[in-house]
Amino acid sequence: MKRSIAVLNGAGKVIGAQNEKEAHRMGLWHASAHVWIYTAKGEVLFQKRALSKIVYPGLLDISAAGHVLPGEDPREAAIRETREELGVSLGSRHLQFAGRGKVNEVLKKLHWPNKEFYYLFFYKISEQNTLTFVMNHYEVRSLKFIPVAELRHELMEKKSRTCYVPHGMGYYSRVISWVRSHARA
Repeated sequence: MKRSIAVLNGAGKVIGAQNEKEAHRMGLWHASAHVWIYTAKGEVLFQKRALSKIVYPGLLDISAAGHVLPGEDPREAAIRETREELGVSLGSRHLQFAGRGKVNEVLKKLHWPNKEFYYLFFYKISEQNTLTFVMNHYEVRSLKFIPVAELRHELMEKKSRTCYVPHGMGYYSRVISWVRSHARA
């Protein structure tokens, strides 16, 4: 089954829908929701992408992420994707919105343009908000919590940086900064 995603204009407004693969191939703007799950100790949950994934197989990536579907808002997409990939239903009130970003790049392996507005969300695991993960193995190979100090160090090292999806240091710095300032709060 081919899935349609919401298509946007360059200002981020929804203008229609298109098949997911075709939207990427044609270089159409679209939206995605990124959910970062972290602990009060400052550990960030990474998923290792399934080896069957077309883009960045086997690399460490966002806790859960995916495209916004037609008629869906980014928060709904964040909750849906977390349920699909990790088997957990996040409560909307505990999902914190941290802003929007814009990516305009070429996916190297496929030579496809990736024009994306991403919506960044964070979910803090605490004694009151515990999670039990049930991975979707078509999407996720494994899960790993990484302390922010270790994450920062690994991203600075060229050799270990190759284990991560290349979102860029600006993006990862934003994640590290959020977790550091909200982990124990």
